Amino acid sequence: MYLRRPECGLASIDGDGRCSVAAYATSLLWWYLEANVAEDILLRAVEQSVLLDGIDALEAALGEKGTSLEAQWPGFAAWNLATGPRAAFPSDVGYWWAALLDGVQVTAEGESMDNTSRYESLSARYFRVDHRGGELWLTTFGPADPLLITVHPVASHEPDGLLAAMAGPYGLPSSGRLLLGEYAAGGIWLSISHPRADVDPIDVRIRVGEVPPTCASAPVFLWPCALAVGLVRIRARRARGRRPR
Repeated sequence: MYLRRPECGLASIDGDGRCSVAAYATSLLWWYLEANVAEDILLRAVEQSVLLDGIDALEAALGEKGTSLEAQWPGFAAWNLATGPRAAFPSDVGYWWAALLDGVQVTAEGESMDNTSRYESLSARYFRVDHRGGELWLTTFGPADPLLITVHPVASHEPDGLLAAMAGPYGLPSSGRLLLGEYAAGGIWLSISHPRADVDPIDVRIRVGEVPPTCASAPVFLWPCALAVGLVRIRARRARGRRPR
């Protein structure tokens, strides 16, 4: 099923390889769009397909409704995350049958992660953090545009289970730090998605769950350290405040 290959981009399906299963994403996507955009979105896309092909037809149909695939993709990725052990049955938010699915494939998990992955156009990757409590930080190394991230704490504070309300989406900074928020100890899921069909795949290295910048161990006379840490925190909070168009 598609949920086991969410890293496969919908915009570039490999007809014969491991990403051929990404075609299953289409049926899930229609469920999501009909619930969140308009019940006739499939009909509108079919009408647009007279002159346009595939994703272009869908983009035109979404444009008629005042939205875009880029704006909807992080929410679609979040719905796909809320499946299997992370969904109730029947579900009030997401696919009503979400608990009957196996759930998404995780890219990496642990207290901290240092991961380099390729993000295909119109795809998502999922990371589970065993958070020790307090601030949760993410660092990127190199360009990260146009990737978006949403944060999903586990409601029970167990390692996995039903999800609480999500935070985001936030745009990932390029070669920078992003403060994802302050959370109680427990499991936290991160969904990182590539929401644009017109932007090439991108390889990104991220580090998650590291200790936030501090001067606690620095000599008291090193006041520039406090200033530098303060600037890092201000930039991180501003980055979190930037939302996608």
